[in-house]
Amino acid sequence: MKSKSEVLAKLVNKSGVQKTLDITGYNILELFMALEDRVKIDSEIALQLIFELRGNTNLLHDKIGFAKLRFSEFDGIVHWTLNLPGENMDAMCTPFWDGGKYIPIDITEYTYRNNDSVYDLDNTTIKLDKLDPFNSVSELVHWFNTTYLNEVYDLLLGYLQVYREEYSY
Repeated sequence: MKSKSEVLAKLVNKSGVQKTLDITGYNILELFMALEDRVKIDSEIALQLIFELRGNTNLLHDKIGFAKLRFSEFDGIVHWTLNLPGENMDAMCTPFWDGGKYIPIDITEYTYRNNDSVYDLDNTTIKLDKLDPFNSVSELVHWFNTTYLNEVYDLLLGYLQVYREEYSY
């Protein structure tokens, strides 16, 4: 007799994730937890799982250093806010945006001391071309809490230093 995860994996491979969700009534997190490691998690599914994990568990970290993350389910964006003494920076840094293997970084605001804010500063991308699909939800959680958080945070701190020098008047 086949296990539940084997039956679900066969259904996903035959009909696709969305059709399997419709047939089973599972949400995406329930499906991939039930699948165990039988179906790979690609970048398109990873973004959906990240938002589902954030909304229904406490597995994803929402702070690193001076940064706090806010997950906006309305527009599917991960917002970062860095608050340091005397300065503030806001950015949008959503992993797997539009299902792609990249993280667009859009720095939307920087304020130094009590001076006027500067808006729409820089856009860049962290490419994830070499990232293999995840084998499990726990592997995705580990990637998010380590690689994603650290790479984005380090990049934003670099921009912060540049802005500090440029706008400290």
